[in-house]
Amino acid sequence: MDSISEEITATLSTLSTKPGCYLMKDSSGKIIYVGKAINLRNRVRSYFHDSVADNKTRILVSHIADIEWIVVGSELEALILARSPQPMFKPELGPTHTEVDLTRQVMMVFRDGAPVLITHVSTGSQIPYCEDTDQGRNCGNAVTPEGTYKFGRRVAGWREAPLGKLYNPVYFNGGIAVHGANSVPGHPASHGCVRIPMSIAEYFPSLVNTGDVITVYRS
Repeated sequence: MDSISEEITATLSTLSTKPGCYLMKDSSGKIIYVGKAINLRNRVRSYFHDSVADNKTRILVSHIADIEWIVVGSELEALILARSPQPMFKPELGPTHTEVDLTRQVMMVFRDGAPVLITHVSTGSQIPYCEDTDQGRNCGNAVTPEGTYKFGRRVAGWREAPLGKLYNPVYFNGGIAVHGANSVPGHPASHGCVRIPMSIAEYFPSLVNTGDVITVYRS
């Protein structure tokens, strides 16, 4: 294939090996292709191999001036994100906010109008519970409350809460938080918090600031 610019060469060397979505842009900054990959590095680099015979691909590559990518937790999440552009269901909340869709069990983080994270979640099971804890019997309804809130208190690392362990929790409504958990099934199963995969919880707190808006709704 024709020579590759230094900028693209540098980008190819820093691509993640994780699942994700990639956006190819032309010299004007216009997105000319959006794709998904199980392994971002392998998939994006494949476009630039000399063995590429498909003429459409060669034309596409000749117009690529920049490549951006977003790492996600699974190929399914990459597929959802690759539906370009990923719409905000609540654009009235501004270009920077987080959306938790209880219907799809998906959380999206937008910064400056662009999605920087999309991940599956597990929210409140909506089943009443009563459990014995170190602080006595704890009963309630496992509901993740719908509404618009702001991120507040956060804890680094593990927190031993009355109903279980929370990893890197970021609270937004009393004791309700977005936090990492070892079990994040594809259906509502929590006591009310928004569970996210541990791999995502490692860096999620860096994506949201105290005071950022988070909205919880059903699509």
